[in-house]
Amino acid sequence: QSIARVSQWTGGSTHAHIEVWKTRQGGYNISNMLDPTEVFGAGIAPAGPGTSKIASLPTDMSAGSKRARGQHGLQIGRSVAAQYGWNSGREWKALVQLWSGESGWDFLAKNPSSGALGIPQALGHTLPPGYETNPLVQITWGLKYIRDRYGSPSRALRFWRSKKPHWY
Repeated sequence: QSIARVSQWTGGSTHAHIEVWKTRQGGYNISNMLDPTEVFGAGIAPAGPGTSKIASLPTDMSAGSKRARGQHGLQIGRSVAAQYGWNSGREWKALVQLWSGESGWDFLAKNPSSGALGIPQALGHTLPPGYETNPLVQITWGLKYIRDRYGSPSRALRFWRSKKPHWY
């Protein structure tokens, strides 16, 4: 069952596409797919995993350690950040520092005092369906929030560092 997709294809481009499937065991599988027009021609492409460039998440993510969930969050984050040009250099470094400080990239993170949730630690926003348990949804939402509010991860990190306690 496909539960999340991140993509923006135009014509016959070869942009990366990330898709998340819920497994029968209750966990998630993630794959990085090629443009279906390149693989299947101009017709409608069948749904299904493509060439995996991201390691599959454990079959039961909730049972994994915080560190393991954080490592997988980083992998997903780098792939999704590529859509903004933030998957390397200064902006990637800033994003890693920001969300390492907020949640350790753990999609199950919850601030006990504020109630902020997920990798980007969202608080006081209308969140998309699946946000509470889906790292891809959280990262996609968080990157859009950073772009819309700060313009870049480095600006968000600068703001975050200026606040005690930290927030952005």
